[in-house]
Amino acid sequence: MKVRQFFPVVLATVAVALVTGGLTPKSVDLMIAEGRDDSHAKALLDQLCSTIGGRATGTPELARAEQWALAKFKSYGLENVHLEKWGTAPQTFERGPRQVGRVVAPFERDLVFTTNCYTSGTQGPVRGPVYREPVTPDEAFRMGEKLKGAWILMPGIVSMGGARLANPSAMDRRLDLAGIAGRIY
Repeated sequence: MKVRQFFPVVLATVAVALVTGGLTPKSVDLMIAEGRDDSHAKALLDQLCSTIGGRATGTPELARAEQWALAKFKSYGLENVHLEKWGTAPQTFERGPRQVGRVVAPFERDLVFTTNCYTSGTQGPVRGPVYREPVTPDEAFRMGEKLKGAWILMPGIVSMGGARLANPSAMDRRLDLAGIAGRIY
């Protein structure tokens, strides 16, 4: 293992040791040898990322990761290992095994997609017509009842972080007031 890969850990340990007066040349040599010859960092990272996967706040994966970390720390002989609550998430999030959509007319076609993190679910399948996003809020107003329960096909690509959530536009507000089923990006 290259020195630069475990240098931050050694540096933090040395800083603590300096403050507490517990640093000796032998202890520094032992730390370097441990990081170079017997590092478990890659294996632990593989377990955390491959076995547990993503760990967004409020997800079952995060709870599994927390329990995994507690068990690991205890297996290393650490005492007083526990979780501390830091606050609450306004909404939990779990994508689930299926994100499916299907165009049924004028031809059939499966849609493959996923949702932005922390997007509220539909609580089951929701059928409705699909309309392109109106060009102006006035056009959306003129569409009236057609928009209620409809899916709106939005232009452009959106990252997994979400779309225009912080500052909704006049169009976003008009579509939400119309009672759309949702937006498709």
